[in-house]
Amino acid sequence: MARYQSRTRHSAADAEAFLEQQRKLAFNTDNTWFQIATKYKEDTAPAGEVAVA
Repeated sequence: MARYQSRTRHSAADAEAFLEQQRKLAFNTDNTWFQIATKYKEDTAPAGEVAVA
């Protein structure tokens, strides 16, 4: 999904490191938010994203 964002480009290694860091965070904690990518079940193509605060 990152390639569809208007943010700075990152390497695959940067993305993996970021995801590993994010996996350690507790969901539904005050003063945080999560951005979740969605994909189509049939072909796993990106469908969009949802921000949860």
